[in-house]
Amino acid sequence: MKELLELILREIATHPKDISIEEHIDPNDPLFVRFLITAHEKDKGLIIGRGGRTISAIRDVLSIRAIRDNKKVRLDIVD
Repeated sequence: MKELLELILREIATHPKDISIEEHIDPNDPLFVRFLITAHEKDKGLIIGRGGRTISAIRDVLSIRAIRDNKKVRLDIVD
């Protein structure tokens, strides 16, 4: 899932080298995965999109992949 997220974000970003993704697996629920995205200030707006549409679409794609992998996923952008 992390590779899919990286691929999507690097295509959206104008500074793809500044994107980093941390993956955290919940020790109490190993099926729950949380991704923390750090990006260049200018790219945060692109990733979120107008009215949050872009980040919502990214979350939808990751949710579909998580369902296929029998997992739960959460996606957050770090300020």
